[in-house]
Amino acid sequence: MSNFDDAPRYDAATEAEFREQGYWTDDTLETVLAKWSSSEPGRVAIIHGPARITFGELHAASRRVANGLLDLGLRKGNVVAIQMPNLPEFLIAYLGVALMGGVLCPLHMPYRASEMTPLLAHAGARAIICGEPTGSYDCRAEMRRVKDMVPGLEFIIGLGRSDDPDIVSFDTLAAAADAPIADPPTAADWVIINFTSGTSSAPKAILRHYEPYMANTRISPATVDLTSDDVMMSAPPFSHGFGLYTSTMALYVGAANLMLPQYSPEAFARTIAEGGATLVWGAPAHLVAALKAGHFEKHDFSSVRDIELGGSVCPPDVARAAEQLLPNGRIGQIFGLTEGMLTMQTRLDAPAAIRHSSTGIANQGVELRITGGDGRVLEAGAEGELEMRGYSVTPGYLRNESANATSFGPDGWYRTGDLAIIDDGGNVYITGRDRDIINRGSIKINPTDVESILARHPAIVLAAIVPMPDEALGERGCLFATLLPGETLDLAAVTAFLADNDVAKLQWPEHLVVVEDMPMTPTKKIIKSELQKMVGEVRFSARA
Repeated sequence: MSNFDDAPRYDAATEAEFREQGYWTDDTLETVLAKWSSSEPGRVAIIHGPARITFGELHAASRRVANGLLDLGLRKGNVVAIQMPNLPEFLIAYLGVALMGGVLCPLHMPYRASEMTPLLAHAGARAIICGEPTGSYDCRAEMRRVKDMVPGLEFIIGLGRSDDPDIVSFDTLAAAADAPIADPPTAADWVIINFTSGTSSAPKAILRHYEPYMANTRISPATVDLTSDDVMMSAPPFSHGFGLYTSTMALYVGAANLMLPQYSPEAFARTIAEGGATLVWGAPAHLVAALKAGHFEKHDFSSVRDIELGGSVCPPDVARAAEQLLPNGRIGQIFGLTEGMLTMQTRLDAPAAIRHSSTGIANQGVELRITGGDGRVLEAGAEGELEMRGYSVTPGYLRNESANATSFGPDGWYRTGDLAIIDDGGNVYITGRDRDIINRGSIKINPTDVESILARHPAIVLAAIVPMPDEALGERGCLFATLLPGETLDLAAVTAFLADNDVAKLQWPEHLVVVEDMPMTPTKKIIKSELQKMVGEVRFSARA
């Protein structure tokens, strides 16, 4: 059994306050499933191609997996990791782990042994569930490598059947008894452990118990009018907080989860159209790729009422162009993060100018503020660092005191590292990341606005500007870009485009690197730290 006695928790007075204010309740994933499976067992919970799984079937399948895990020897409080695409089996495994009182530890699909090993060791995982081997990835072989390197990791559970004595068949678990769990979790028990970006020897892990986790999934649906009549699709993977939180929101309200196992622009658009999605969650990169490839025109999006974007700043022109192609829909934006879950949202009745350029206002129970470099709280309209606190904001990272010291201030305020402005109406406008600022001869340049303008360039799919070392000025801007098939681009064309769009020359990138693939997080956020590694020690060699 994993020992989380040293895990950060809110103090007793704060927890009592969250309870008194009605944010925290006794909800667990079992109570949610039981509600729908008893009241409307025939309601569709999962759509995967032509297949339909009802809430009654989902509850029964999850309970069988829960009992299968207990029969295997796992116990309440044990950590069970999972690496699997957005498949029905992911949600069944997630709920099965939760129903038996386990703690789910999602791992991103691109991770291999070197990335997974420190995370699983940090979490103290006893078991890991993986998908079936594919032509490019033998996940079972990779899990054997991981098991040899992680003390305490006892079980590898593979999707489908297995004749390998080292692999427990998921089908075997799913054939266990559909019986009530003798010692189910309570709202005070741990339910999930998520890791932020990075897999160093000191990972940043957020451990959550049911009270804040379920509160966020109960409060957030109202901000997008999510109801049991909806068909909801998450483009982000369930292995990331974004995808898992939104899928749990659908379960909470009795909506159907539409599966998108692997993102591609064509699959994104086709799944929305064929599945009749009414609410779609995604990142700007999901939208940009589908939009520029012409899939909005090729497919019927008449079912869509809202596409909600998060993970990174969406260029307003992209949001506007996509909304014009939605017969009955709108584009909105959210702000969520592993440390706080879903914390702000553009309101559905907000003008397009706000929905397309801001991340909206704070959700119920979340406080936001902007601070200056000296820690002083700034007035509306001033740019500074975005900080937040509230019922869903974690009190700290698991076993990482150095990160806790720099990320969390007095009275529960979390320092996001995002630069932002809050207007008089409470709308938040993310203006960049403090670590992304380019220091060119002591002049600070924020690349975010330039990247948004470059997103309009007809040849560019994705654009990111990072600092490039320069002996004379310290840093200059280096543009990385991915292009549409058949397109070419040079620096002169980039600067001419920026000049035509009235961008001051000081802000122009001074070097261009065209790449076939942009390094992305699982939620399609560009990993600028990887781009900076690609720049490396190369010195400035091209002038605008």
